[in-house]
Amino acid sequence: SKGITQKHLASKLGVFPNAYFRIEEGTRKVTVGEALIISEVLDEPLEKIFFTDKLLIMRRSQQFEINL
Repeated sequence: SKGITQKHLASKLGVFPNAYFRIEEGTRKVTVGEALIISEVLDEPLEKIFFTDKLLIMRRSQQFEINL
C-alpha cells in the first residue's frame, strides 16, 4: 500500500469520495482522463490498474488455443 486514501484520489479527480469508491467497486465507469490521473497518482501503469483481469483471460485463452 502506498498510503494514498480514497479521499486523496477523489480530490485529485475532482469528484466526491463516494464517486471514487464507485469507480473502485466497478459501479461507475472511469473516463480516460480519470484513468490517467489515477495511474499518475498511484505511479502504476494503466494496464496494471485497469486491464489485469482482461490480460489474464487473454493469456488463458491463448494458452488454450496453443494446447489444442
